[in-house]
Order: sequence, then C-alpha cells, then structure tokens
Amino acid sequence: MRAPAHRWDVRATWFERPPPADGDWVRVDVRDEGALEDALFRYVGPRPQFREAALVMLADTVEAASRAMPDPSRERLQALVQRIITAVFTEGQLDECDLTLRDLNAISLSFLNTLEGIYHSRPVYPPGALGGVRPAALALAPEGRVQQR
Repeated sequence: MRAPAHRWDVRATWFERPPPADGDWVRVDVRDEGALEDALFRYVGPRPQFREAALVMLADTVEAASRAMPDPSRERLQALVQRIITAVFTEGQLDECDLTLRDLNAISLSFLNTLEGIYHSRPVYPPGALGGVRPAALALAPEGRVQQR
C-alpha cells in the first residue's frame, strides 16, 4: 500500500507516447499540448507537512531523475539537483512544511555528495597494475565460516 504523502501534488509535465509501428518512443511535453485539464496530469497526494517528509520526497525525486540521466557527471548532477529543488520550491510544494532556504542549500549539497558517491567513475587499471596477484576465491565452510580455497 502506498503512503498518501509519497508524491507531491505536482503536475506531471511529460509522458512518453508509444511509438508508431516504424518509429521510436516520442516524449511529449504536456505543457505544449494545448488546454489540457490540469487535474488529469497532477499527482494525487498532499504537500509535505513535515520537514522529514519533504526531505524524503525530494530525495526520491532526485534519485529517480538521476537514474534516468545518461552520463551523470558532477556538473550534470549538480544542475539536476538544483533544477528539481528550484522547481519544487517555486511551485509552492514546500509551503506547508518548515524548510528554510538554508536547509534547501544543505540538502542540495548532501544530495550532490551522495549522487557523486553513487555515480563516480573508477579508473581503468592496465593489466598487471595491481601486482597481477588475484586473491583466492572465498567459499563457505560447512560450519558457516569463510575459508580460502
């Protein structure tokens, strides 16, 4: 069962239409679709009443958007976090909770540090750069202890 405060009452701004038989998926920005009924594109859910709820909702939104991002560099992640927090703030989604601009700045920095930890690139080591010695495989002993093979 979904918690009622899982989503904001924010308006969804784009969807993907199924492709025609000979084409690809088409992203549709519903803001460009004319006078569509706003309620059809708005999530049903209360705005957060508590700081903790707003923090979790922001984290969920940022995490989901970052997963859809190709090539998540530091600059692109920073722009994404700022864009999401700014959009949520300017739409009034945080009006009913007690987050300050200082809080939002700290949250933004924390999200960026976390996302960098998730998406950081690893150096590619040339063959033999680590001494060429691989550790022995591990197996579980019958008593549940780890042993070297």
